[in-house]
Amino acid sequence: IVFGADGNLARRKTFPALFNLMYKDLIAHDTVIVGYARASMDTDSFRSMVYKAIYKPTVPNQPRNEFLQQVTYGHGEFD
Repeated sequence: IVFGADGNLARRKTFPALFNLMYKDLIAHDTVIVGYARASMDTDSFRSMVYKAIYKPTVPNQPRNEFLQQVTYGHGEFD
């Protein structure tokens, strides 16, 4: 679970790191990554944000698309 999943740290560091670990087979390809934050958005919008965060022109689309299928999103308060 990635708390604050819509934030700057998650976009710049956390999601690229998780993608790289999966791309290098250092974590299982069936790992489910749950993003959680206060912002109200659907999973497709969240996946679009994650796609932009992990995009590198040197990496083929297939691994990115596989990674995005493992990503889901929920929103709510932290208290």
